[in-house]
Amino acid sequence: MHPDGRLFVARFDFTDCSKNGVISILNPEGVIEEDLTINECPELTGLYFSKVQEDILYATESTKNSLLKI
Repeated sequence: MHPDGRLFVARFDFTDCSKNGVISILNPEGVIEEDLTINECPELTGLYFSKVQEDILYATESTKNSLLKI
């Protein structure tokens, strides 16, 4: 959860179904405000906000075994 109350949800999708990943951003009422498309990274497995700089979001992705800085 972001400090402003928004919830960021990584939507895992197998590479056979999609080539891009999606992170949905929900407002405090649970309504989707925005979907972020993450190119060439469909298997998003986790999200983490930086404790040093709250506008940096890290995501883990299993297709490429990578850590993404968003």
